[in-house]
Amino acid sequence: MTVYLYGVIRATAHPRVGELRGVGEPPARVQVVRGGELAAVVSDVLGPVRAKRRDLLAHQEVLEALAVDEPVVPMRFGTLADSVEAVRQELLTRERELLPVLDRLTDRDEYNLKASLVEEAALRRILADDPELRRLNEATRSGRATEADRIALGEAVAARVTARERAAEEQILHRLGGVTVAGAPAPAVAGAFLNTSFLVDRADAERLRDAVDALRAELGGTVELRLSGPLPPYSFTTGHPAGEGAGAGHPAGAWAS
Repeated sequence: MTVYLYGVIRATAHPRVGELRGVGEPPARVQVVRGGELAAVVSDVLGPVRAKRRDLLAHQEVLEALAVDEPVVPMRFGTLADSVEAVRQELLTRERELLPVLDRLTDRDEYNLKASLVEEAALRRILADDPELRRLNEATRSGRATEADRIALGEAVAARVTARERAAEEQILHRLGGVTVAGAPAPAVAGAFLNTSFLVDRADAERLRDAVDALRAELGGTVELRLSGPLPPYSFTTGHPAGEGAGAGHPAGAWAS
């Protein structure tokens, strides 16, 4: 039977998987397969698993349950193997690759931060700081502006918005760099000028939240900050076995055959 993989942990770990139910219909019992110094958390499936909401949530819930007590190298959604024995052999093959990754993730979690400009608040601040832009804006609103004035206003505002975003990004990354272990850019998101993930010591999680709150105050309501986490550390497992480029909501395909 085909085996679905959730993540890789140390073989010495004893995750509480008895109450967990995995992907598929009906959902299968989650189990642990050990090979050398590694173990994989898996369940049986009848074939490829589609990215349905229930299965996406089941995958995420298994990973979150594992990460409570042990570091885990998370598999991308949809990662499959041909058999339990194939998983065991792959674990033996990848010991030297994955043990250092697990060491690095011990007592650490991933957090994601997205930053977006609050347009109305930012525009008010831009106009407040520039008398010439205020004049052009007032002329445009009253209908007295020429076409050249409107173009000049649009170009100037766009340039200042970009400058504010870059300055805010630098401020955010500098501040959070002091309370995180590492950072990794995340894919661009519509409406956000910054989307980045951080690897954080669990002991520093509250310091991270406090730093984000302080940044919100310093940025004066012109930037919205959205912090998510703790999350499985997808962004910090460069050598993980799930395959390059497979997102958490996109099937990753075969792992071991």
